[in-house]
Amino acid sequence: MLSLTFVSDKVNTHVLPLLKAFLSHPEVVFTFISCADSAAEDEKKVVLTSEEKGHCLSYSQNPQKAQEIIDHSDVLILGMADPKLLQKAALSGKTLFHYSEHFSKNKSLMPLRYWHNHMLFHTLSDHGAYLLATSSFAPEDFAKAKLYQGRALYWGYFPEGNRSLDLSAKNVQKGAPLKILYSGRLLRWKHPEMALSAAETLFEAKTPFEVRIIGEGEMMEPLKAALKDKPYQNDVKLLGYQSNDVVLKEMKDSDIFLFTSDRGEGWGAVLNEAMSSSCAVLASSLAGATGFLVQDEKNGLAYNDHVSFEKQLLRLARDPDLLNRLAHEAKKTITDTWNAQVAVDHLLSIIPFIQTKKEIPASLIAKGPGTLIR
Repeated sequence: MLSLTFVSDKVNTHVLPLLKAFLSHPEVVFTFISCADSAAEDEKKVVLTSEEKGHCLSYSQNPQKAQEIIDHSDVLILGMADPKLLQKAALSGKTLFHYSEHFSKNKSLMPLRYWHNHMLFHTLSDHGAYLLATSSFAPEDFAKAKLYQGRALYWGYFPEGNRSLDLSAKNVQKGAPLKILYSGRLLRWKHPEMALSAAETLFEAKTPFEVRIIGEGEMMEPLKAALKDKPYQNDVKLLGYQSNDVVLKEMKDSDIFLFTSDRGEGWGAVLNEAMSSSCAVLASSLAGATGFLVQDEKNGLAYNDHVSFEKQLLRLARDPDLLNRLAHEAKKTITDTWNAQVAVDHLLSIIPFIQTKKEIPASLIAKGPGTLIR
């Protein structure tokens, strides 16, 4: 049995599928150590439920026991927590992983960011820790900070979404109005205005469509103002905040999902969810998840700017065969490869090679989450 402990801030919807996959594995004794001083009530309930089973522990409430678990674990994963908690483990030669997004989310003070991250994590890196890259930009960021060079694994967030649903019959028919969805907080760096650009493009192309925008935030009023008096305003619905269940239903009923965030998006779990819902995704190449999840032309389309956004959107609008193929391949990606169970299985397969300092076999290189990036 392998003793594996994940040290992070708190249980939330981003890490819960991963925790369940670790907990259900027959060859792992798994513990989650929460380092948050406080948690929202719904998160606290998850923690308490886990504690009753002995799998989750609050560091602040029982630091001695938490440190004992860390000291006696075979493998440790550091999430959003103080790396000093794992410093002793690093010095003792334990197998360590650092679970992180990229930190170059804007261009300001980058030399300071490289220095700051190097100072925080160099002890882990110097003693052989690996990076669980929760962003396609994370390996480069940490390598520039002289960290985890050549030791980064594909990783991410793994929401279940609509993965368990059979959506094989979902197809868009030629001439039918396109159902287009944006879902996310209405923030400037998420660029929800691109949903209105999509409406403008399709209106000018005389393509029937309906754009639905889910979310709330600072961009709501600017979106309303931009939509006012537009000839297609009745074809664009601003739905405000919706529960995750409603979002997943909307995704299931949509043809195209717009993932429009810039580099401010560390990952973007809505992309996983939309792909699991058999949507054809049009994804910004600047968002953290796109480089890992979207294989351009195979299971989605990526864009770099407004010109390529419009070009790719029109391709989907004019070619239902392309749209349907990309949508079904997107679903297959999440169902077969990019999910918590596959990530955990791959990670557990790679750990013995790390522990024995043996060469990682080709079967565990560049094969999805939990495999080595080359």
